[in-house]
Amino acid sequence: MINLTEFNVSIVIIVLTSFLILYDMFETKSAEKQDKELKKSHLFFSKIDKIKNDYEYIMPRDEFTIKNINDLPYTKKSISAALKISALKLLVNNCNNYFNKIEKSYFLLGSFQQISNKEKIDISINRELFENVNIIKESKEEREKNKNEFNEFISLFYEQYPRITKKNKYKEKRGLYLFLKRNYSNLVEMIEKEDIYLSTYSEFNS
Repeated sequence: MINLTEFNVSIVIIVLTSFLILYDMFETKSAEKQDKELKKSHLFFSKIDKIKNDYEYIMPRDEFTIKNINDLPYTKKSISAALKISALKLLVNNCNNYFNKIEKSYFLLGSFQQISNKEKIDISINRELFENVNIIKESKEEREKNKNEFNEFISLFYEQYPRITKKNKYKEKRGLYLFLKRNYSNLVEMIEKEDIYLSTYSEFNS
């Protein structure tokens, strides 16, 4: 005859064992997922820094200089995305001291235009020779457009996510990366499509 007490105990043990196995599997998968997200976030922000630094290295120092668009190391769209995300990263981490520099970099992106070698020479010799050329007008218009676009982007960020700067989880790369993927997926996709070799990431990922 079956002892019901022993039978019930056996059932409880089996259920608990199954639960522990499933819990362990869940924890393992969760840890693996977090590790993967951490590596992706590190790669992502390394790309952001690389794009921003490469652009700022050849960026004109004032608004009176026009440079050839072919001198840009990446497309204007990729640079624009990197600068916007860099600005958000600064705001989230309350590093407002460097914000004006990002704003200026975004503004001066309009200084890169489709110009010929002859026009480049004219600019370097005498800016007045270039005053009536349409490219000057186009550059000014684009810089003004960039200024308005950047300010609108930042204002909308504060309007939609007013409390984000007070949450510590977004100050970490993984937390901010996941936030950006959810809310600025178009910018994230643009950066992730850039094929950039990063030695620092290779060391981190090894």
